[in-house]
Parts: sequence; C-alpha cells; structure tokens
Amino acid sequence: MRFISLLLSAALLASSLAGCGRDPLPTARIATEAALQADNAKADKLAHDFAVGMRRRSDVYVTEDGPVVTLHYQLMASTLYDFSKTPKKGLVHVSSKDFEIDLSLDKVMQSIQVDVLPALVVPIAIEVAIGAAKGLSIYWLTHRGEKFDKQEAIKATAVGMLASLIPFVGNVPLLNDLLPLAVNILAASKTLAYKDIAQAALNMVDDIVIVLSNLHWPRKH
Repeated sequence: MRFISLLLSAALLASSLAGCGRDPLPTARIATEAALQADNAKADKLAHDFAVGMRRRSDVYVTEDGPVVTLHYQLMASTLYDFSKTPKKGLVHVSSKDFEIDLSLDKVMQSIQVDVLPALVVPIAIEVAIGAAKGLSIYWLTHRGEKFDKQEAIKATAVGMLASLIPFVGNVPLLNDLLPLAVNILAASKTLAYKDIAQAALNMVDDIVIVLSNLHWPRKH
C-alpha cells in the first residue's frame, strides 16, 4: 500500500508540475492574438483613411473591404491597395491586373499641399503611372505586329494616364502635358508587357508629381 501511495503522490505531483508548465501557453497565445487584432485594426484604419482621402479628392468609385481599398474605373482595370501587412512591414501592396508592387506607406500616404493641389497627389501620381500601362495594354491587344505604330502607342499610353487622372481633376485638356512622360515610359520599359510598362511608369512617379504640381487643379467641395 505504501508503494502504491507513493506512486499516486508522484503522479499527482507530476500532474501539478505539468499544469504549471502549461499556464504560460494560454497567456502567450492571448498576447499574440491581441497583437494580431491590434495590427488588423490598424490596417483597417489606414485603409479607411486612405479611402476617405481618395473619395474626398476625386469622383472615382472607391470601395473598402477591411484592409483592402479598391479604386474602380469604368473603362479600365481597378487598382487595389492592400494595407494588411502595413503595420508590421510599413508597405502597401498595390495591384492591378497582372501587375503588383509593394510601396512604402510614406509614399502612398505622402501629403503635398501647394495652392489648390490635393494632399494625395502622390497616390494620384501612382494611379496615373498605372494608367499608362492600362492605356498601352488596350492598344497592344488590338495592334500586334505590323499594326503596331509607335506614335499611336505613345498616345494610347498618355490617354491611359489621362483617363486615370480625369476622376481627380475633371475633363481638363492635359494630353499634351502627358505625352513627354509617355515617351519616357515607353523608352524605359523592358517590354510592352503590362507589368513592365507599369513598373517603368512607377519609377517615374516623382516626374509625374512634378507635372501634376504645375496644373491648376479645380477645388473639390
């Protein structure tokens, strides 16, 4: 009996020690879940702030789905801004059609205020850059081989940029201002593929901002 009692005591002690060992696990899990919820809430808030800014400054149709903001265009592909990884990495995942890129939050949310220039001019410049790829891709689909004309391709690229810009500035005659940018974008692009044009254009966002900065923007009320 004494031997059995000793075994029972040892078993109870082991069970007690094992229980003590498990106590920190739920605490760690709760802390992790709390941090995840905080990150998710921050991502949603960043997305919402971005969406509000874009709505305030443009006529583009903007939708929100948690940390993802989508800018919808009538005749061109939508652009998605995903803030889900922003709290941890400081990056916003931007995608359109088969093109995607991670941009710094500072770039996406960068504020510039000159005269009537909207604060979200950098995101607008990003849209204009991606619009270049949208415009050229539409032209390229129907003008392969001998049908392709470089001058028409440049104009199509500029038209795509203008189409992305119109929801923000209205129907302002800016095509001639965008043509030099279109020339440079085509020259810098590795190929005529959508993603290469978009990448080349995004590399010129600062140049696009300069062009936009010289425009007389209509006020939005």
